[in-house]
Amino acid sequence: MAGGAAAGLMTSIIDDVWKGSGIDGTGGALLVIVSSALILAASVLLVVARQLPRPFGIVIGTLLLFGIAGTGFAGYMLESDVLAGFMAFALIGWCVHLAPGTRPAARDVPRAAGAIG
Repeated sequence: MAGGAAAGLMTSIIDDVWKGSGIDGTGGALLVIVSSALILAASVLLVVARQLPRPFGIVIGTLLLFGIAGTGFAGYMLESDVLAGFMAFALIGWCVHLAPGTRPAARDVPRAAGAIG
């Protein structure tokens, strides 16, 4: 997910500043820059904060799905096929994230000192 988001962020920045892109300086280009940056931040947060409670991960994962789908659709509407392709790559990463065995088992997570159980 993070790789697709980072590539999408670079693509959307290039599309925004390159005068020949047709979407340079538009609100849509700015929207996909912000949404790609948020997807990148959320996907990194999901990896870094793996020991946080499961509901937190579910909320972040759901928001990531909506962000990836929305950014991909915006890339399609802006006729930025490369951005839409990178969001498809990020969607594949989101699906891999759901696969069993991608979260540490309870026995693999270190417990706090003095924890009962």
